Amino acid sequence: MAWIKVYDVTGDPKYLSAAEDIYADLLTGFGTPCGGQWWTKKRAQVNSINNELFLAVAASLANRVHEKQSYYQDHASKQAYFLHNANLLNSNNTIVDGLTLNCFPEGDVFTYNQGVILGAYVEMHTLTQDPAYIDRATVIAGGALRHLVDENGILTEMVDYPSDDHTACQFKGIFARNLAILHSTGASPDSAHYASFLRNNADSIWRTDRDYEGRLGSEWQGPVDNPSAASHSSALDCLVAAAQVS
Repeated sequence: MAWIKVYDVTGDPKYLSAAEDIYADLLTGFGTPCGGQWWTKKRAQVNSINNELFLAVAASLANRVHEKQSYYQDHASKQAYFLHNANLLNSNNTIVDGLTLNCFPEGDVFTYNQGVILGAYVEMHTLTQDPAYIDRATVIAGGALRHLVDENGILTEMVDYPSDDHTACQFKGIFARNLAILHSTGASPDSAHYASFLRNNADSIWRTDRDYEGRLGSEWQGPVDNPSAASHSSALDCLVAAAQVS
């Protein structure tokens, strides 16, 4: 996804080629009893995030590598079908972390699992012009904005993790970035709500989650606790997203 974004900025085909090379390796990850991809090459877990990312990559390549569009679109369509039918969406319309090897949904609800799928569905909508993908994204975004926020509407990871967990510190920024992508389509009936949500969160970060050196923390309500490159970049994602929708 990073190389694809660099290609979008530069137009240099070498970056798209790099993404295609990585994609070819991703294809070795299929073959779980549930469909979709394994979490790692140890083939022991079926997780949501890597399957969402595969869809995002496949659909993005289909939208950009025009001479191989049907090849990537076929993979993307099959992956979208798997994700939509894997029962990963719970009663709150939020996505759980993965599946058991008996293919039952399990695991916590993380903000990044709600975010990546939004961007993937936007790419699928661009590829197919099928409004169902925006409808699905709208449902998931709505679930997150109802159930993964505090009483002031600030995005909150509902699973406790230490502030020095540099992976988890990035999750909320991933959601904010992809919510802005969904907003940019203008196709969701909730676009105005997304803009208000992102501005509210950005305001909270700027007011209460910024230390005297300008470093941004992992809890967007503040106060700043153990800021790091991970927490800073994640909060910046929200600030940039708010600027995009304003």
